[in-house]
Amino acid sequence: MSGDKKVTNTLEPSKSVKNELEKVEDPTKAEEVDKTENKMTVTVNISCHELLSFATENLRNKIPNEGYLLTSCQVQIDDDDTVYDVLRRVCEAKGMNYSASKGSFGVYVSSIDNLSDSVVGKTAGWCYFVNGNFAKVSASKFRVKDGQTIDWEYDDNWDAGVLE
Repeated sequence: MSGDKKVTNTLEPSKSVKNELEKVEDPTKAEEVDKTENKMTVTVNISCHELLSFATENLRNKIPNEGYLLTSCQVQIDDDDTVYDVLRRVCEAKGMNYSASKGSFGVYVSSIDNLSDSVVGKTAGWCYFVNGNFAKVSASKFRVKDGQTIDWEYDDNWDAGVLE
């Protein structure tokens, strides 16, 4: 993929990004956003629990909360937001690193919270589901809608070639 651009977030989240998500004691949980203002929101979960079944002890020690990096995080969205926009916002607000590269098909997310697609082999990586359905397009091309649930999952048998 010559000409691809790689994006890595290692910066401190901005104040505006921090204010978009609720601050809670447990960083894997988020409280409900105030729905009285008619703001559009989605729910985000980030999981790598599949890694626990085949990870080395060293890797297992790096995986928090039984494989869940984030659960039930409510995120305010705009009309033109994509799944990737929401992921970036969540990672920046929660202080989670992420890496992505831009290719002809869109953005490919290769790492979330220091868990890269190469941790367990060539076919492993991050994929996402919207309302329980596997998305066959890049996260940068899937527009989110109010009330949807986005599940990012680390899969040991993921193939980016299935993207359209």
